[in-house]
Amino acid sequence: MAIIINIPNNRPFVNAFGMATKLAVISVPTPPIVPANEVNYCNFEAPFSQVVFGSNTNDWWKNDLSRFTFKRFVSADSVLIKLYKDNVAIATLNNNTYGTFTNGFSGTAEQQLYVSMLVDWKLVFLAFGHGNYQIKADLTILGVVSEFESIPFLLLQYTDIRANKTVRIETQMDGKINGSIFDYTGLDLYHSYRILGDFIENVEELEVNKYKTSFKEWKQIQDKVIENYELRTKMLPRVVTSELTKIVSLANSIKITDYKILAEEIYRRIEVYPVDFEKTQLENNRKSIYNIKFTAKKELNIKRNF
Repeated sequence: MAIIINIPNNRPFVNAFGMATKLAVISVPTPPIVPANEVNYCNFEAPFSQVVFGSNTNDWWKNDLSRFTFKRFVSADSVLIKLYKDNVAIATLNNNTYGTFTNGFSGTAEQQLYVSMLVDWKLVFLAFGHGNYQIKADLTILGVVSEFESIPFLLLQYTDIRANKTVRIETQMDGKINGSIFDYTGLDLYHSYRILGDFIENVEELEVNKYKTSFKEWKQIQDKVIENYELRTKMLPRVVTSELTKIVSLANSIKITDYKILAEEIYRRIEVYPVDFEKTQLENNRKSIYNIKFTAKKELNIKRNF
């Protein structure tokens, strides 16, 4: 008689078909690396500070906003945003005390990992006064520890004279920009920028659609007056101009407010659409001048006869 002994298999072969298997994993992207030189540019040029304004009024054009958005790749990543004045940390920006803090947007799984702070310079001004500020962030992304530093900001109390020859640009961003780490689809995210420059209305264009009768008389079908504008910047660093040309110009909505005292007309939140860039750059200078041409986004000056 055969003796049968059942021995437990502690190492079972899970693939009964004898075929190779693979484990499905999530592909984790590599955080972008920004190239930089090991040089102190203060030895070669005057440092740049972005002027922003705050006031003790609720007038929107007297109080600036600045947005800072960071991308976490996995939930274990961390972003700690801080406000500095004169190189001293004075506040942690993890709530709405000094603006609007967002720890994850309602949207895709990727957008739920975004961390964003819209700094309200009015609130900063009322709490800490005018002075030199900077936004910094301690980042731990995919186990890599790094620090983000914004450009320096010079916060001043608003007056028409101080704001003279500056321009404020406000945008609403939706959709996806190829090459950007952010996907704004469905977010309609607000951004605001103040730059040195001026915004003017160029000569209007007249577009005529007409016909000639059998009596050699011109008859109007449709005539249109096209409003043209131009943003002329002062000398600005690339970190600012690249925002204008590669991000602002692609926004779904662009509204411009001009603060020039001797302006032909006061322009506040003029909604425009970009049509052309012109750049002037001097040799041995990291700053450049841009002329950005716009047309009115809405065609209102149209006359029809049908």
